[in-house]
Order: sequence, then structure tokens, then C-alpha cells
Amino acid sequence: KPKKKLKTVGSLAPEASTATNIAHFDHEGDADHAFCPVCCTKGLIVLPAFAIGSGRGYGGAYLKNSINGRPPVYVLPLGETVFQDLLLSYVLPRYRGSLVSQSDPGPLWAQDGVIEGEREVTKVGYIQSLTWAARRTRLFPSAGGTCSRCGRASDVLVRGILCAQAWLRPDDAPTWRDPWAAYRESEREGELKVEPVRPQAERGLWRDFTALFLTEGGDDAMRPRVVRQLDYLIHDGVLSPDAPVRFDAFALRFERAKDKTLEWTHDSFDFPAAVIESEDTALTIRTALQEADEVAYDLVSGLRMLHPIMDRDSRDAAAVKAALASVIRQVLRRYWSSLEGVFREQLHSPLLVATEGERVTWLDEWRDAVRTSARDVLEAALDDFEADADDLRRQQKARARFYGGLKKHLGGDL
Repeated sequence: KPKKKLKTVGSLAPEASTATNIAHFDHEGDADHAFCPVCCTKGLIVLPAFAIGSGRGYGGAYLKNSINGRPPVYVLPLGETVFQDLLLSYVLPRYRGSLVSQSDPGPLWAQDGVIEGEREVTKVGYIQSLTWAARRTRLFPSAGGTCSRCGRASDVLVRGILCAQAWLRPDDAPTWRDPWAAYRESEREGELKVEPVRPQAERGLWRDFTALFLTEGGDDAMRPRVVRQLDYLIHDGVLSPDAPVRFDAFALRFERAKDKTLEWTHDSFDFPAAVIESEDTALTIRTALQEADEVAYDLVSGLRMLHPIMDRDSRDAAAVKAALASVIRQVLRRYWSSLEGVFREQLHSPLLVATEGERVTWLDEWRDAVRTSARDVLEAALDDFEADADDLRRQQKARARFYGGLKKHLGGDL
């Protein structure tokens, strides 16, 4: 339908600023986007995993999310070579899940014909799921020049595309369990549902280490199947428990209410393989991160004593609330930032995968780091606070609330 108005090629890159999707780090207008064939290919590869229900397709139909719904955090195991990367990401049949259909038509490029629009797909094969046709996309070549995305010269550039809904899962279909994503059970509207772990604002992926990598014993998290099958490879002698394992994690965070892309997240992890196969080690790490969360709550609780909104004139309540929120964000950011390096370093401690007594020692070392970090960031925040008589009283209340909670959650000397 050549009379249809073309969509900007910037739509292939979620981080590009297009129409109402205003990206913070991209200030090009719709007419300025011109992608070379390489960047177009990258965009098309990203679509099956990260297509979100943003904007409208042609014909007025709303574009729906891809097979995983809103994009989850994807975890990819890494080897020493590209071959090893591919080998570790090959999901063994026993780990593909019950929803995978035994009949598999294979990748899209091995099939004949044009992708059908708005086709409900109930049964999905393993290879089919990896090349899920979230969109019907047609690219229109135009004159060459400089690619606006990578900056390379190209004889051909794409400036306009057509994009419409392709395959979709029925609304009542069970949650598709992607082998590279972690999941949690959560209760919503009185119904128990399984949803993937997704990125959150101001929360580093390392804080979801339990859900992404650890055994499920006693927890509501279900780690990615490519991580679970490493246990099998270790027990089968393919991998050594003493060898390090490495992972890359990717996520796309967007504002659900406005279908607006906010940020890409990329993180890397490396630690001994024994960490992911021991339930005792998993329990120790789970306890460590849970206690750090509890101390973060103590920080927030103490800081609220500095700005008792209920004591202020209602005309000032909004300004006081905004000031308090800003202080809390800054303090929590410093707190978690200081703990991240400690956590990553302690993952390599031999105490973590040793005897029960040595794991207790590991946990005590972590608690000392949490206690020191929380105390330092709180006192730094109090030092920046004004110091008239009322303010000094509030500082003392803040300290009392914080140190009381710290004693309760971590014990030991303050």
C-alpha cells in the first residue's frame, strides 16, 4: 500500500527519539533518522525480544508486546569464545518447558510466504520462539549518505518503514517462560500469576542476584533455564564447580502508562560456578541482600524524621515532600553504590561456598560493610542539614530511629 504514510526508521531503535517517544540522549527529529543496512539489521534482530506496545500500527491497530509481554531482564551465559557463548546458550530439550510445541516450523527465513498480520499463535516451537514475528516490517531503501545511528557512510540508507502487528499470543494464554529470563510468582487481584523479573528505576540488576542466579529452594523466584541447566553441566562434568562463570544481563525499561522508553540496562556478572549450585550458599546470599534491604528501610525511616510533613503548614507540604524525596534518593543511591563493589568482591570469597561456620563469617563481614555504609551515608546527610534548635532535635530523632532499626536488623555494635 504505497499511499500509506511511512513511519520513521528510528522506530527500529527503542532508544531513538521518535514522534512522542522523546529520548533523553537523542535529539534528532523524525526526518533526521537514516539507518544503514547494518543498523536496520540490528533493529530487526532486537524486535523479537524487545518489541513493546508503543505507538499505533497502520490501520489504527495498537501494536502489542512481543512473546514475553513487557521485556524482562535477559541473562546470557558467556564463554571464552563465540562458540562457547553459543554452546552455553543452547537450551537442552529438558529445560525448554512444557509450553514448547514438539512441532517446530523452524526460523522464519526457512519458511515460505509473507508473515501474516495479527495472527494468534497458541503453540510455539523452540526455534520459532527465538525468531518470534512481533511485527510485520517493510523497509524502503533510499539515497545513501551517513548513517544517523552509527556514523558510517553507506551507499543505501533507510529513512521510512511500514510497521504493523504480526503474531500475538492470546490474552488468556499462560505466561511464556523464556529460557533467558527469571520469573516470580505474585498475587494480583486475588490470582496467583507468574511474571518475569523486569528492571526497576534506581535498582541495579545486582540487587536481583537471587532471582537471576540462585536455586529456588524456599524462594518465590525462578531463575532462567539457561542458568538452571548449568547445574546439570557441572554434575555431568562438562563444567567444573571451581571454574568461574560469566553472564551478561540486558533489559529495557519503559513507562508502562505512556509506552515510553526510558533506558537500556546492561550489566555483567562473574563468580565461581559453585555459587549457583549450592542451596546453602543461595540462602546465605538471599539473607545478605534481604538484610541490606531492611537497613535501607531504616535509612528512609530515619530520614523522614528530618522533615515531619505533618508539623508543617499545608502550603509548604508539597515543597517539603519533594525536598525529602530528593534527599532519600541521594542517600539510597550512595548507600547501594557503596555496597555493590563489596557484594561483587565477596562473591569470590572461598568462605561463601565452604562450611556453615565459614558462611556465617562471610555473612558477618557483609553485615559490617552494610552497617558502615549505612552509618556513613546517614551521618553525611545529617551534616548537610541545618542546625537550629528544632533541626538538632530532628537530627536526634532521625538517629534514634535509624540506629534502633539497625540494631534490630543486624545486631552487633553500632
